[in-house]
Amino acid sequence: MHEPQNNIKNPAIKLTFSAHISRMPPFARNSSVSRFALIYVIIVN
Repeated sequence: MHEPQNNIKNPAIKLTFSAHISRMPPFARNSSVSRFALIYVIIVN
């Protein structure tokens, strides 16, 4: 399995990804980031 960082090669995409994560409330980061990252990478690829 590849890590999301290896799949996201476009700096603009990485920036957008970081922006979305930073917008999430702290309590949601721990529980939702993994699922969000997985869905995001699937959509991008």
